[in-house]
Amino acid sequence: PLTIEQNGALLKKAIEKCIVVESDVIAITVLEKPVVAALETPEKLCANTILEISEPMVENGASVTEAYWMLDGEKVDLTNELTEADNGKSLKYVVETAAGNVESNTVLISVYESMQFVSALTDIVVCEGGTLDLNADVKNAVSYAWYKDDSQEAIATESKLNIDNVVTEMTLKVVAGDMCGNLIESDEITVSINKSVEIVSQPSSQKVCAGTEVELTFDVASAGELAYAWYKMGQSGVYSSEKDLKVVATDEEAF
Repeated sequence: PLTIEQNGALLKKAIEKCIVVESDVIAITVLEKPVVAALETPEKLCANTILEISEPMVENGASVTEAYWMLDGEKVDLTNELTEADNGKSLKYVVETAAGNVESNTVLISVYESMQFVSALTDIVVCEGGTLDLNADVKNAVSYAWYKDDSQEAIATESKLNIDNVVTEMTLKVVAGDMCGNLIESDEITVSINKSVEIVSQPSSQKVCAGTEVELTFDVASAGELAYAWYKMGQSGVYSSEKDLKVVATDEEAF
């Protein structure tokens, strides 16, 4: 017969044999994150055109669940046209996987800005036989063409226009172009000629009583606006800027 202690040891061994079990074999798989190829900065775009860029190569992409482009932090469909408002925005490619998201490097989008006249051309008066100098200040323009009167042939193709010995009136306009082939046209301006001044009549010397008001008139012929300057002999500076001079005679004076 077994003792109580021996019976207890045998019972313990029996229980241990009954409760030992094994689970099924499980496999642990380590997912590798994909590697996204580097993006190259695209060339500068014209406004309202589609960006032509290929999706980058993705290595170890078996676990990819979604991939898309992001422009300034927002998902974007690159089959849509980009506008001038997209200039300077950042573009990247995002790959979503079970192991986490992977992003490409970021490139900047450059879009040509539209042209605009910084300062408008205005009508101008040139002295007869003088030189005409004009400058077309157009932001983002790369080409220019100046046209005279009704001619369809350009008289100059630079931003600045210079015409020597101007003797006749004319009309001018400038057409500017940008890198995308867009054109912008100025308003037509008129160039007027200020012809040489010719004296029609002028005052002559005269004797008057002291205290008499004397009016000296001076008449000239000119197509342009005139300025006048009377000088009193023996004094420096302009005595009067009026066309006609009125003085009260107090002593012998010369003008």
